[in-house]
Amino acid sequence: LSVHVKPDGTPLVSGTINGYLTHVVSHLTDLGIIDKASDFRCPSTTRLVQAITLQEAIRLGPLCLRINIAVSLPIIKLCIQTALGLFSCVITRMFVTAALYVGFAWSLRPDDYLNLNSTSLHWIRAMQIAFWFPDGLLSLCDTHLYPPVGTRPIRATFLGDFDKANSRGALPMRACAGNPNHTDPCFIQYLLEFFRRFPPTSPTSPLFSALPKHINLYASVNLVLKHTALLIGVSPSQLVPKGLRHGATQSILSSGGTDADAKLTGGWRSNAHDVYKRANFAPSDRCAVAMH
Repeated sequence: LSVHVKPDGTPLVSGTINGYLTHVVSHLTDLGIIDKASDFRCPSTTRLVQAITLQEAIRLGPLCLRINIAVSLPIIKLCIQTALGLFSCVITRMFVTAALYVGFAWSLRPDDYLNLNSTSLHWIRAMQIAFWFPDGLLSLCDTHLYPPVGTRPIRATFLGDFDKANSRGALPMRACAGNPNHTDPCFIQYLLEFFRRFPPTSPTSPLFSALPKHINLYASVNLVLKHTALLIGVSPSQLVPKGLRHGATQSILSSGGTDADAKLTGGWRSNAHDVYKRANFAPSDRCAVAMH
């Protein structure tokens, strides 16, 4: 069962627990022992899955050394400092900084905006992003209409794909507000100025379509995260681009946001966002303060 053949004849190699179970179910179906995948579930197979999971955990090692770290805004700031020592090219550093902020602002999956060769069906297009100002909003593509340099947007929004609509067909808009304290830096303002300088080639083109050919954006962001991981004392395998999605969810919950807020920001219709939750000490800290 280590190798099974897919319906199209290509080999299906088992590398994960789910992959192994897929092989088992496919093999049992081919033999006529079960008719469909749901027939595989029973108390005995549940115990089998638990045993395999335990063996997998023993093989992989302690969970504390494997769980991905949520990439928070302080970690992003450290990444930006780390990039100074990694890349001599200013343009590369600017794109890396923008990519970190974009992934965090709208809780995005890496393949949707980082990898220009991605086959993702949810690739972020320039026309899906807008900046909001007191007198209205501007599409990211309308750089000729941008306000003077130094103007701070109220917020930036991302409108998801139509297949991400809710049960009523409405499209939830993901929003990230600008920093209301004008004496402090604002990453939404950074993105406005970044796209003023590096506008996408067309409304339907990928967000970072102006990326120079010599820059591999995914690899560059990943490299920065790996080096930053060593600075904060975690394994390089724990700080990955997908951690930006984790970081957005955790920041919302830690700042008093609800699960509904986290789901709206990340574009979830189910409770799948639960897997991105990390230790949230904000409620216990507030309780501790009230007890003293």
